[in-house]
Parts: sequence; structure tokens; C-alpha cells
Amino acid sequence: MMQVQMSEEEFQERFNRLLQDNPETPTLESRVIDIDAEPAESGSKKTQDGWVTYWNGVNDGCVFASIPDLYAGFKLLKHQIEHGNTTEKALAEKIIESLREDFKGSWLISSTRINYQTTGLESEIIHHYNCKNTALITRIPKIIIKEYCPGKPINEVLNDKQGLAYMQALLGTTDNPKTITETLTFISGKPKEQTLIWTPPVKTVTGYKTRAEKPCRAVDLLSNGVGFLVSSYGRIDYPSRSRGVRLK
Repeated sequence: MMQVQMSEEEFQERFNRLLQDNPETPTLESRVIDIDAEPAESGSKKTQDGWVTYWNGVNDGCVFASIPDLYAGFKLLKHQIEHGNTTEKALAEKIIESLREDFKGSWLISSTRINYQTTGLESEIIHHYNCKNTALITRIPKIIIKEYCPGKPINEVLNDKQGLAYMQALLGTTDNPKTITETLTFISGKPKEQTLIWTPPVKTVTGYKTRAEKPCRAVDLLSNGVGFLVSSYGRIDYPSRSRGVRLK
């Protein structure tokens, strides 16, 4: 099958049009049926390519979770906590606790990869990178990704037009800044002031690799003494945990 390619504007228009034409049409978020309750392989660590190989060998309906898959799963967990019955809430709480251990223990890596330009801000986001089910691979080329290094508070990013467009493309959503912020602070347990967006620098910043030095990056989620980071800075060769999801 052909891989989906779309610009930032086409991405936004596509989802707006789908929702207007048919309010019941699922967005990327609503494709997610179930996020794994535990990290893959009992919490073992692999590089992004290592996990791509692993998940391409799984035949039970699960796939390597992209950032949109995870974000959708977080929204469903939030809904379960707020509206579920006692059993549903208990299950959601268990999964949330496990996810937070991933964020702290080794980072949670996704199947989303970013190819940065070496001298500018235009970049390409790839969800479900190298997935054997090529229908899931989504490419968003020529999107502006500003420098947020070593991390910028989420409110500052979302209050900027290009920052919001980047976060919507990264998360696979048309959600507004309030919903995005509430979802990420819910899953991490961190306040919005400590919820940071992290991207690599174009020009030299002491202690950090530039886009020219490492143009290919993995997108991962981590929690440390600074806060909760949505990181598009991640090394593709850094061993981390992963999760599987089942999609409609």
C-alpha cells in the first residue's frame, strides 16, 4: 500500500473534514482499543530499531505504539478514571502506575521518528516507522519544529501557532491546547509548569547534539527531577522500554 504523506496544513484539514462530514468518523486517537497494561518483554530495553523488529514479529494484533497511539490511550485512561466503574478505575490506575514507572525507569520509546533538517526548522514526522503494516505508516513532511532545548513549558509551546501545529501533528490530534495539557499532566502526574516539550537545537547548545550531528531522532516520554518531557530529542540507539497497542 502507499504510505500517507501530508503537509502540516493537509493534516489539519483532513481531520477537520472527517469530523465535519461524519461526526462518528474515528480520528487517530479513537483507533486505539487497548494499550498494553505492562511494558513489552517484562520491561526489557531495546533501541527504536530493535523494537521495530520485535513488534514486526508479533502476530497477536498488537503493534509498536506510536506517540498518537499513546496519547489516545492516555485519553481513554483519563475517561476511565473519570467515568468508569470501580473495576475499570482500578484497572486504569494500575496501567497509569505502570506507565509512570516506564517514564522514570528507562523512558518510554515510541514508533514515531523525526527526520530533522540539518540547517533549518522544517522536519518530517513518521508515525509507525518501518511498521510491517504499511497502511499504518503516516508521514508528515515539511512541518516546522522549533528549538525547545533543553525543554520549554507546554503552555509556551501551545500558545504559539507553529508550536500548536507541531504538537497536534506529533500527537495525531486536533485537540485544543487545554485538552492536550490536561491529558499529558493527567498521565504524568506532573503540573503543567513541569510538563516540557523537548526538541534538538539547530545551532550549538552546550551539552546537546545538534540536528546536523544527529538528524534522525526517536520520540519518547520521560520523567525526571526537572519534570515530564515529551521528547523529540531522543537517540534512536538509546535502549528504552516500549508498549504495544491494539488498533481498530
